[in-house]
Amino acid sequence: MEGIINVLKPPGMTSHDVISFLRRTLGEKKIGHCGTLDPQAAGVLPVCLGQATKLADYLSGGEKSYYGELELGYETDTQDIWGEKIRSFSVPALDPIAGLARVQRAAGSLEGRILQEVPAFSAVKKQGQSLHRLARKGEVVSGMAREVFIRSFQILECRGSTIRFIVECGSGTYVRMLCRDLARLLDSGGAMSFLLRLSVGPCFLANSFTLEEIRQHKEDKGSLPEEMLAPKELALFSLPQAIAAEGEAARLRQGQTLWLRAPGFSASESRASKGCVLDQGSRLVALGSWQAGYGDKQGWILFKPDKTFN
Repeated sequence: MEGIINVLKPPGMTSHDVISFLRRTLGEKKIGHCGTLDPQAAGVLPVCLGQATKLADYLSGGEKSYYGELELGYETDTQDIWGEKIRSFSVPALDPIAGLARVQRAAGSLEGRILQEVPAFSAVKKQGQSLHRLARKGEVVSGMAREVFIRSFQILECRGSTIRFIVECGSGTYVRMLCRDLARLLDSGGAMSFLLRLSVGPCFLANSFTLEEIRQHKEDKGSLPEEMLAPKELALFSLPQAIAAEGEAARLRQGQTLWLRAPGFSASESRASKGCVLDQGSRLVALGSWQAGYGDKQGWILFKPDKTFN
């Protein structure tokens, strides 16, 4: 079995729990998820099977979107309501009009490329150990930060102590840290109280499948229907793509560097970039680096394979 399943992860399961369930249900060992979701969060969790696992990083590195809710008035050690309360704050008065505008201005200041603190309860590692494992042993690591990209942070509603929002962001963003930082900009404290992932790259909530639907199809049909198992090439949605003729595809699979006709690639690119080559049946041939040609090679690229696929 090979391809990508767009799983609707339920709250209460870890991403690893989802993989364990699918291994048992599908009888497949080579499975990996794209982009971890916290146990209490729900929503889109793309899962790669077979050769598609080689492409998981391309899919998990895509932009993501979330619907979330923030509860004002306190902070927790995990930045969500399931952690231990560590501080209490007054809740600002946020009326539906002026209050909403104030919160949106604060949220807008968190858009773009920002430096975000890495939460102590996270899968990020320090000296080979996950921060959340260290934190549970009483060794709380603070002060780590990394740059993340927030495309938009839209406030939908402010009602009482609850703020509802939609955020579109790049890979590596912690939405619960956005919640904490937004609350601080409002001179309060806050913790994420709900999170639903709406999309990961080309995988959306509307075309996701529950674990029960996957299990039922496997039991009834013995295999998954075509609409449940997207081709592995879906993971390469963000990469420039070239089409190879039959003979070219065979040479690329042997690891040869070739000039390929690719008029859609940018001729202004002066250094090698990542891209992929498909055969005329839209099947993946190779991943690698390419460089645009000039002069009599205008509209061509020099493609060097790094990984090949049969």
